[in-house]
This record gives sequence, structure tokens and C-alpha cells, in this order.
Amino acid sequence: MNSVTGTALLAIILCVLISSTTATPVLGIMSHPLNSTHEYIAASYVRWLQMGGARAVRIPFTSNSTELDLLRKNLNGVLFMGGSQHLPESAEYLYSEVVSNYDLEDASTLTPFWGICLGFQWLLQMASEDTHILSTGFDAENISLPLKFTDAGEQARMYNQNGVIDTVSLLKANNVTLNNHGAGVFPADFAASEKLDEFDLLSTNEDRQGVEFVSSFEHQKFPIYGTQYHPEKSNFEYGSTDPTKNDSPYESISHTIEAVRYSFELSALLVSEAAKTGARFDPASSGLRTIIEENDGILVRTSFEESYVWEV
Repeated sequence: MNSVTGTALLAIILCVLISSTTATPVLGIMSHPLNSTHEYIAASYVRWLQMGGARAVRIPFTSNSTELDLLRKNLNGVLFMGGSQHLPESAEYLYSEVVSNYDLEDASTLTPFWGICLGFQWLLQMASEDTHILSTGFDAENISLPLKFTDAGEQARMYNQNGVIDTVSLLKANNVTLNNHGAGVFPADFAASEKLDEFDLLSTNEDRQGVEFVSSFEHQKFPIYGTQYHPEKSNFEYGSTDPTKNDSPYESISHTIEAVRYSFELSALLVSEAAKTGARFDPASSGLRTIIEENDGILVRTSFEESYVWEV
């Protein structure tokens, strides 16, 4: 092979690689109602995506199908955040439209989903096609725990990405995953759902009363991930109940190096999966703007959490 041919071939390979990924993935985060006039997104979710190298766009809670189709064409991934809202039709429509077009032979179709806390619960309700898979009464609010891995979890994509950090061992040994939920999914209910046969239960935990719940899962083939715990909090929420006295943390959020490391690993996984779908975001023709550009301000909702807020 002469040098000209070799150079041309290298150029073709580079073009293929560049066109099949994007260095600046944009992910959508569904906002939640704050009150009758505003919706919000906790800023820690936006910053968690930015930490992994992505930008964020808001998906309004009450989006109609036309608005969602526009978003779907421009987004590289979707994050469903924690909160206290019911599963909306907008989330169901978006999930159904994206997943029904998954094709393992075409990376551009594999828009990833990640659910955290309530978002984790939404994904399992949609994937199982059973809203009743969600149970209540768990005593798991404001508690950080080490993970109890299943065999599948030990080998999961979620916890075995780059081989630099042993995420499995880190999460086994340290109380770094913050849980803040009263609802959840029993492992037996997860296992009993035929619709979840292609999903792996990766880890479980026990609440304060010793009741076991599912704490993470992933699809066996597709980029669908869920964590009942909050990986976004360790790096970005530091408020305290009364900083003028003893600086006691408002929530049981670990800020150790182990907590920071695992949080980054999970963010990096989601963003890398999103990047595989290729460049999509087109602000000129879509009219969409990233969250930093379009937010109406920052609202301090509690002593530890900042939120982006929109009037609706």
C-alpha cells in the first residue's frame, strides 16, 4: 500500500469514526412541577451530566407528542430524575418511541435512558408495563449504603467501564450511595415480571427495617439503566442544616473520594453511551436551547439543593 492510498484510507476511517459519535452529546432531563406556575430541575442533575462531558436540555413534564418528537430527534440521551410525581404520559410516549426503534446494528438508534430514584421507578414501571410493580412503605430516606451485588451486577456494564477504578469493590466497601425513597421495587417482583426478563438486577439493599429493595438494574443489550440511589448528589450538594452551629449535613450525603469517584464513573458511562448515537443537537432549526441558556433563574428550594426553574 503506497503512502497516498494509506493516507486516504486513514482519512476515511477517521471520518467514519467521527460521524458515528459526537464529542458534545446533549441529554434531556424531564422537569417536574414545582407548583401551579413553575417546573424545576435540581441543578445537581445538570452538573452531573456536565461532569461526564455532556450538555442538558429540558424536557417539559407536560410535553405533547409533537414537542417530544422534536426533542427525540435532537437528543443523545434521556435522564429521568428523582422527585415525587406520578408517571406522566410524556415519559411513557418518549420511552416507547425511542425503545421501539432500537436496533443493535445501528448505534444511532440506541438513545440511552437513565433513571434515578423516582426515574428508576418510572423506568421499571414502563419496562414491566405494570405500574403496580412499585411498592411503598420502605424506610430508606436519607441513608447512604454500600451495594449488595448480584452475580450479574459484578459483571455489569454499569460498574465495569474502564478498568481503572474497581467500582464494584468500591461500592461494596463504602457507604456512598444515598437513598432517599419510601417507594421501591421488591427483588421478587422484579424477578416475577416476564417483561423484565431482558433486564438484569444488579444490586439490592436493605432499608432500616431490613426490608430488601432493588437498588440498580440495566438492560442486557440496550443502554437502559436505573439506580434507586442518587449518584448525582455526592459531588454537587453540600448544604447543611445550620452552618452557623455545627455544619451538620442536611442529608446523609458522602463526599469522600470514593463517593466522588463512583459518581463520575456512572456519569461517564451514560455520556459515553449517548455519544455513540452521533451528533444530533441543532439549535438553529430546532429552536432548542441548553438549560444554562434558557433557565429563568436559580431557586434555593432547601438548605442543600439548587434548582433551575421555568414558568409554565
